[in-house]
Amino acid sequence: MLTNGDVPIALIAPREKLALVRLEEDLSTMRLCQALSAVAHYAPDEEKHIVCDTLTAYYAQESIRRRINLFWMERGVLLVDPNTTYISPLSVLGEGTVVMPNSYLNGATIVGESCRIGPNSVLKNAQLGRGVVVNFSQVYDCTVGDETTVGPFAHLRPGTELGEHVRVGNFVELKNTSVGDGTKISHLTYLGDSDLGERVNVGCGVVTSNYDGKDKHRTIVEDDSFIGCNVNLVPPIKVGRGAYVAAGTTVTEEVPEDALAIGRVHQTHKEGWAARRRTEGRLK
Repeated sequence: MLTNGDVPIALIAPREKLALVRLEEDLSTMRLCQALSAVAHYAPDEEKHIVCDTLTAYYAQESIRRRINLFWMERGVLLVDPNTTYISPLSVLGEGTVVMPNSYLNGATIVGESCRIGPNSVLKNAQLGRGVVVNFSQVYDCTVGDETTVGPFAHLRPGTELGEHVRVGNFVELKNTSVGDGTKISHLTYLGDSDLGERVNVGCGVVTSNYDGKDKHRTIVEDDSFIGCNVNLVPPIKVGRGAYVAAGTTVTEEVPEDALAIGRVHQTHKEGWAARRRTEGRLK
């Protein structure tokens, strides 16, 4: 219930409870609260809006946004530009966290202490530990462990769980993937429906081919493995603990522990071919 002094101005209650009260009576706030088991909240003048179109909806939204931002700034959260920061009423921010401009914390997002969010980041139903950095990235329905760095330009899709001290770099997309502590996925990678162990290094351009046109399959990469650049992992597949996968390899079979997997075409040279092309003007 919203009130102006002792005068009720708005009320939300179950229909069956409202049926028990004769609202046409001159009821005070106290009597209504007792009758409906309601809680009264005072609404200051600047937060009273009649919403009838998109313009009045904007004024109402701005009023709520300012109140939420002030609430967190009073509790030790630094909003570098409160005018471009949007925090859901269901979100929780830890003390010492810095939120940069153009950041959106939607849904039931939980941010730990001493984190850095943004600029230009979107979080929805995300759970971030302590000291997490999310820079120019989007995080949806994910869990991120302490001291992990995300971005810039990373996309964490639902079901992703990152451990502690993980690095997810630029142009990395993760979907329904778990990543162990200390693992690095630095750039230009897609991992879907995957389980990565601890201290794994994933090179540039690695892709899991998790969808076969009908079903999705999981990829497992165990602890201390190394995945080279431009590797295709075709699941269901497992890369054993401490194994290396050479750059350019397409992996279709299980890689044993501590093994080296190489699956690329053998390189050949045609001596003098380039010189002949330049002089003769055609390919041979």
